[in-house]
Amino acid sequence: KLIPLKETLRYAGILPPLKTPNHPKARNLHNMEFREGLVVSIRDDGVALVDVGLSRLAELHGVNVKPGDRVVVKVYKKGNSIKCSLSTPKHYWCYSVHTVNSLKEVLKFKKWSLKIATSKYGDNIVKLKNKLKEDLLKAKSVLIAFGSPYEGLWEIARREGLKLDKVFHYILNTIPYQGTETVRTEEAVYATLEALCLIEAENL
Repeated sequence: KLIPLKETLRYAGILPPLKTPNHPKARNLHNMEFREGLVVSIRDDGVALVDVGLSRLAELHGVNVKPGDRVVVKVYKKGNSIKCSLSTPKHYWCYSVHTVNSLKEVLKFKKWSLKIATSKYGDNIVKLKNKLKEDLLKAKSVLIAFGSPYEGLWEIARREGLKLDKVFHYILNTIPYQGTETVRTEEAVYATLEALCLIEAENL
């Protein structure tokens, strides 16, 4: 309902589910749990009917919304009805996606506390783990940048008139013994996040 049928998404259904908190199993409803919903219609009495992934629509009272709106709600049962109210989870909920056209735009997207570039020509992550851990624990927002299959970050920065070592706090080789000419971006993401998580969690 939210995403139209597209040829580019033809095989999306064979991907493993993300299992993020905003994608709970439809058949399991826990009282007062958070769900992401889609406003389907507005009744004559002003009550919004929201699809929260259950067999019945949830009722949302006293809120100015319109059909097609995407909402985060807290869901609860009341008698034979399913009710919901607008709410904001205090824990991690899900990711969001933004599209930009250049490295410059990424750097300006927000005020990053810590900026990390990844490159096979970077410093060995193991040798910097103590200082890196200190900076990770202090940071409120972290940017981790990866190159493309055809251009590394050094090349991208040079093409955009940037000096990589001036615009990033760290340039790290997160796979120091990779043994291949290049590493796929999706593999580099997994390896880098795992390495950073281990460093951040060490001795906590």
